[in-house]
Amino acid sequence: MKRHRYMDMARNWAGKLIHWETQKVGHTKDAIVAVAQKCGIPHGTIWCLRYREPKDMVCSAFFALRDAYFAEMKRRAHRRDVLRARKEAEDTFLAPESIIRRQHVEV
Repeated sequence: MKRHRYMDMARNWAGKLIHWETQKVGHTKDAIVAVAQKCGIPHGTIWCLRYREPKDMVCSAFFALRDAYFAEMKRRAHRRDVLRARKEAEDTFLAPESIIRRQHVEV
């Protein structure tokens, strides 16, 4: 792969992680610091990926971003599955009650 392809991948991962973290903390600057702490890399690396293309990137930072991105994707997929299962359980539990209400009104 070309160097630019790796930088694009790292920039994409950093952008998504910053976006998700911004939803929690509210400010981009705080999100950049939080993402850097989670990845264990300097926040300047994340800042450069966000605002300008770095000339070079350490492999450990690239793989730390990759690992953090896929861990967050896995966590979000699990959360989505749990919420979906909870909704299905609630729908199943509430369905008979709504049927009873309809039958009572019709009579």
